[in-house]
Amino acid sequence: VDVPLAEQSESYVVTLGAPEAPAALWTVAAPRLEIGPALLAALAADHPGATLRVRQQGTHALSGPLRLCDLP
Repeated sequence: VDVPLAEQSESYVVTLGAPEAPAALWTVAAPRLEIGPALLAALAADHPGATLRVRQQGTHALSGPLRLCDLP
């Protein structure tokens, strides 16, 4: 994930599942997201094979989605 250029703040949107209708969504102010083992296990059980993606939230638009990984 790139450092924001000429943005008022740093913000990222992480989604699980289809980008147009995510099963879960997190907004974070730093380029990291910590998902504990219990939550990861629950997400994998409820959404096997779902993809985690991140998008940078710009002042005027979101970046394109970057695939991080697929859940087991």
